[in-house]
Amino acid sequence: MPQTLPQSPASRWLCLSLLLLTFFLPTLALAQPTDTTDTPATQPADTEPADASSADTQPSPTTESLGELVGWLEISGRLRDGVRPVAWVPTEDDEPTLARVLAQLDTVATDPAYRGVVIYLDDAELTLNQVQQISGAIDRVRAADKRILTFAESYTLTSYLLACSADRILLQHKGLLMLESLGVEEMYLLGLLDKIGVKADMLQVGRFKGAMEPYTRSAPSPEWSQNFDQLLDDLYSQIVHVVTSRRQMSQPEFDKALTDVWSMQDEDYVKAGLVDELTDRDMVDATTTAFGDDFSWDRSMGFAEDTRLDASNPFAFFQMLLQRGRQRITRDSIMVLHARGPIMSGESSADGSLAPPQHAGVFVDASIGSKTMVKILGDAQDEPRVKGVVIALDSPGGSALASEVIWQAVRATARTKPVYVSVGRMAASGGYYIASAGQQIYVLDGSIVGSIGVVGGKLVLGGLYDKLGLSIHRRSRGPLGDMFNSVEPFTE
Repeated sequence: MPQTLPQSPASRWLCLSLLLLTFFLPTLALAQPTDTTDTPATQPADTEPADASSADTQPSPTTESLGELVGWLEISGRLRDGVRPVAWVPTEDDEPTLARVLAQLDTVATDPAYRGVVIYLDDAELTLNQVQQISGAIDRVRAADKRILTFAESYTLTSYLLACSADRILLQHKGLLMLESLGVEEMYLLGLLDKIGVKADMLQVGRFKGAMEPYTRSAPSPEWSQNFDQLLDDLYSQIVHVVTSRRQMSQPEFDKALTDVWSMQDEDYVKAGLVDELTDRDMVDATTTAFGDDFSWDRSMGFAEDTRLDASNPFAFFQMLLQRGRQRITRDSIMVLHARGPIMSGESSADGSLAPPQHAGVFVDASIGSKTMVKILGDAQDEPRVKGVVIALDSPGGSALASEVIWQAVRATARTKPVYVSVGRMAASGGYYIASAGQQIYVLDGSIVGSIGVVGGKLVLGGLYDKLGLSIHRRSRGPLGDMFNSVEPFTE
C-alpha cells in the first residue's frame, strides 16, 4: 500500500521540515568555510553600545592591538546562570549569562587594549550571590589599574551593592535610589483552615524543619524564628559591610541614608555620598574624566559573534529563517512615532504602536516603555535620512522616572532635529511632560492636556487578614525595613 503524508498539522510540518533540511543542507555543507578558527573580537571605533544579551559564543583571543578600548557591558533584567534553554530559536530578549559577564570582565582585566569598562545596569534583577561573583570580577579589573564606572536610571538594593564595587557610581539626572532594608512577612493559615473545617495532618522530623508550620500554627515556633532571624542578621550584616567598606561610610551614616533616601532628590544622593555623579545618558563628561577623549567603545570584550551558518546543526537553517531583517531607510523621511498608553520603565507593549516584535499579536494593553522610546529616538538621531520626528502621543501618564528618561531622550533629539508632538485623546501628567520636550505641540479641541502630579502608596490588607483568620508574622532588618508591610498603613 503506498505511503501518504500524515494529515495532522504537526506531522505535516515535521515532514516539510525534513524535506527542507534534505534539500538545503548539502548546499550549506559545500559552502561551509574550511577555516574554523575563532574570529578575532573586533569592533569599529564608532560602535554604538549594545547589551550583553546577544547569543553566547566562545571567547576568542585578541590577535592584535585594537587601540585603546573601553568596554560597554549592559545587564538588563535577570542574569541567567545557565545556558539558553532552546538555543536554536532566536529571541531578542535573551538574558545575558553570568558566565559571559564574568568572562568579559576578566578580558578587560587581562587584555592591555582596554582602559576599563562601563557597566549599564538597566533594571538589573540580580541575586546577592550574583552580585558577589561579579564584584569579585570587578575587583580583578581594578587590581589591573583599570577603571570601572556603573550607570543606571535607578538603583535597587542589589544593583547598588554591585555598583559599590566600581570606581564611580553614576546616576542619570532625576534618577532614583530605591534602597530598601530587609523585610519579610510570613503567613500562617491555621485560623483560616479552622474556619473552613480543614485540618493539616503533618509529621515533622527535626526541630528546625518548619516547612509545614504555615498550615499547623498561627505563629512561628521558637526554632523557626531562631533559624530565620539568624539568616536575616547574616544577610543584613553582609549588606552593611559592602556599603560601609566600599563607600567609606560608618554604619550610623548608612542607617541614616536608608532612612532619608525615600525623601531625597537626586542632588541629595551625591551630598550623602551614595552616588558620585549625576550625568546625562551620553556620560560624556564622566567617561572623558575616567578614560580620556580618544578611546573607542567595545561591547564584545573577548566574544566575537560568528554569523556563519553551522551546517552540522540540524536547526541552523530554521534559525536563519526565523531571524528578523532590519528595516532600512533609503530616502529622506519624517519619522512618525506612535506612543500610546501608560508610561513605564522597560520595553513598550502595544496594540500595534510600539510593540516589540515578540509581543505582536498578543492581547496586551498598549504601554509606552522608556527603553523602547530611548532606542527609537536614538536611532532617529543617528540616521541622517530622518529629517524630523513626529510623536503621535496618547497617554494618561505613569512612572515619573520613565517619563523623565523619555523627556531627556526627546529633548536630546530636539537639539539636532525638529520634534513635533501631536496629541490624540490625552497627554496628561507624564504624558504632557514628555510632550513639553518637543519644539511644538498640536492638540485637538477634545484633547485632555496637563495635570502634573505624583501619587503613590500601598493597599493595607490587615483587616482582610483578620476576617479570613490569617496570621501575619513580620520581620525586618535595617531602618524602614518594614515600611511596605501589607498589614498596617504608613505612620507618617
